[in-house]
Amino acid sequence: MGIHRHKKQELRDRIIELITGTTNPTQPPGYARAPVFIILCGDPRTEEDYHQSVTPPRRSSDFISNLVCVFLYIHLAATTLGLATQWVSAITRPQVQGSTKDLLGVPEELEFYAMLALGHPDTEPKLRLVRAKEEMVHYDYYDKTKFRTEQQIKDFIASVGHGHGHGHDHSHGHD
Repeated sequence: MGIHRHKKQELRDRIIELITGTTNPTQPPGYARAPVFIILCGDPRTEEDYHQSVTPPRRSSDFISNLVCVFLYIHLAATTLGLATQWVSAITRPQVQGSTKDLLGVPEELEFYAMLALGHPDTEPKLRLVRAKEEMVHYDYYDKTKFRTEQQIKDFIASVGHGHGHGHDHSHGHD
């Protein structure tokens, strides 16, 4: 696994160009103003080191899960420091990944998992609807009375999309 931190403006500009496909996008992506890009990459050759009882599909799944954990810990650590983050998955597109590896001198064997743009927030995060804890937590056994119908899920998604709540608790979150 490797973590590549990019603070040089010319490198960030070139990475943005590779992702957007243009040197001067009419509407630059929000992450373009971030002073730091972190690209997390892993070495899939390490999957072979997993215990032999773990099947190949599971090895790949575990490999990705480990990268996810690292990425989320970086995100959470940044958030606790009052920093804003944006997950940029477009860095993994084959053309973008290959060109970015060439730009940065990253060995071909490594695979990009994602990029995290990091900086100070421009604005306060929007309120974000989440379900009340009592609706989601089950004790000992699954509480079937908490199982939602298709319509309840559609209604919840619609309420989140329109930013109005139907009795649900609000908590801060990043888009």
